[in-house]
Amino acid sequence: HAFAEGAAMHGRGPQKHYRRDVLSILVYGIVLPAVTVLALLAAGAAALLGAPVVALALAGLAALGCCVYPLLALRIYRFRRGMGDTPADARTYAGLITVGKFANAAGAMRYWRSRLTGAAAPTYHKGAAA
Repeated sequence: HAFAEGAAMHGRGPQKHYRRDVLSILVYGIVLPAVTVLALLAAGAAALLGAPVVALALAGLAALGCCVYPLLALRIYRFRRGMGDTPADARTYAGLITVGKFANAAGAMRYWRSRLTGAAAPTYHKGAAA
C-alpha cells in the first residue's frame, strides 16, 4: 500500500525510486505469477486437445516463470553480501524480500482499488495513539 501511495504522491518528483519499487512489485507480485498460472492452464488445455508440442512449450514457460524467483533471491543475496551482510543475514533478507513481493502486490492493489472507488484508505493503527 505504501509503495503505491508513495508512487502516486512522489513518483514524478525527486523520489523516483517509488516508481521502480512499484514496477518490481507489479512484475514479481502480479504479472509473473499470472503469466505462469495462465501458461500452466493453457499447457493442460493444449495437452487435452492433442497438441503435445504446444503443451510442452507452455509448460516450459510456466517452469521458467517459477525459476525467476530463486534467481531474484540470488541477486538480492549477492547485493546484500556486497553491502557487508553475513551470509545468514543476506539469505534471510533475500528470502523475505522475494516472498514480500506478493504481500506488496496485495497492498498496492488494495491502494489502487480504494483510490479508484473513492473508498477511504484502510486504517492500520486502531486504538489509542502510542
